[in-house]
Amino acid sequence: MGKEAVIQTKIMKYLESKGAIVYKTIALSKAGLPDIMGVYKGQHIHFEVKQPGKKATKLQEFKLSQLRAAGSSGGVAVCVEDAQACLDKLDASL
Repeated sequence: MGKEAVIQTKIMKYLESKGAIVYKTIALSKAGLPDIMGVYKGQHIHFEVKQPGKKATKLQEFKLSQLRAAGSSGGVAVCVEDAQACLDKLDASL
C-alpha cells in the first residue's frame, strides 16, 4: 500500500470514528448505495431511483437511513417530482 493510500485509510477511519459516512471514489459501487449522490446548495443529497411500484431493498433502505442520520436529504424517487419535492423541502429549510 502506497503512502497516499495509507493516509487516505487513516483519514477515512478518523472520519468514520466521528460518525461520518465516507467512500473512496472507486468504492462507489458498494452494494446498497443510492443511485444518485451529490450536493445541493451545500447540502448532501441522495436518491435511490426505482420504477413505479418497485421498492428499495432492505440493504438500500439501511444505507438511506444511515445517510439521513448523517444529515443527508433524499430517499427513494420514482419520478422527477419526488426529487423536486425533496429539493423544495430542503430550500424551505435553508
